[in-house]
Amino acid sequence: MSGRDRGQTSPGSDRHPREIVGCTCGADPETWGKKRRLPQVGQTYGCGECGREVYVYDAGGPGETLRQWRPVTQSMATNLLFFAEVGDWPDSALEDLFMQGLERAEAIDYHMTEVEDLSQNEWARRTDRAQPTVSENVSKARKKLS
Repeated sequence: MSGRDRGQTSPGSDRHPREIVGCTCGADPETWGKKRRLPQVGQTYGCGECGREVYVYDAGGPGETLRQWRPVTQSMATNLLFFAEVGDWPDSALEDLFMQGLERAEAIDYHMTEVEDLSQNEWARRTDRAQPTVSENVSKARKKLS
């Protein structure tokens, strides 16, 4: 398998993923575009057909550049955004809420909207989800906590 097939770029290359990453959905390379900026990983790119999202990762050793395109998962993005806002990872910051029976998504959405005071719309936008999803999680959390 060549470096191109693994999503690797040559040292110093800043090529757009549409030039390198083949999407599993079979979409044309032109469907790739900039998606969002995430803390710690920077610019991400997405396939306009299926929504696949990737970022550049430097897998090289000291003095070596070996850039690879790596997938962005929803939980990864949520964890990075949570950490950037709170300064701690969800699993340690929300331990008390987990012990009270909240599911992970409920606890995160509740904390970000009720404690960190982000609007449900803003948190949904940052996490690339619909506001009703955040609202449902917050409602479930409130019910479990009351």
